[in-house]
Amino acid sequence: KSEITENINKRIIDDIRNNKIGFNEIVSYDYLSNGRISAIKVNSQKLNLIASDITVSMQEVICQSEDKFGIPITNIIGSKYFAGRGPTLSVKITKSGAVDFNFESQLISGGINQTIHRIVLTFKTKINCIAPFQNLGCDIENKLIVAETMIVGEIPEIILPPT
Repeated sequence: KSEITENINKRIIDDIRNNKIGFNEIVSYDYLSNGRISAIKVNSQKLNLIASDITVSMQEVICQSEDKFGIPITNIIGSKYFAGRGPTLSVKITKSGAVDFNFESQLISGGINQTIHRIVLTFKTKINCIAPFQNLGCDIENKLIVAETMIVGEIPEIILPPT
């Protein structure tokens, strides 16, 4: 799990660097005459292209990883006295899996009259390791903050204490 997670994270970093993803390509704002933000527009098409590209890269990482190792025949037979000895049987583990993504636009309170707008891509990966004697599986979740900005409103001159 840790090896595949590391490889997936490296691939995400490479994809981000190669695509040169810019905040202005994903999010734009409409402003009122006084300079305040009136609307936040998310370029869903660009966001979906980015997520799909990363998903394909993650799927390639899963399909390309393959492990080979040897198991002593006495371990397979179940001998306690000769465990770990004798000729080895070559075993190959094949990994397969599926990657799903979801993106979420969040508005979070950031203080007095401040709001944080954040777009988060979540990749959920289900991996199955197919070996001759046992099948193992694991789930990996990667969160990627694609865009984040602080929207600052007017701050009142006087904040009255409660009466």
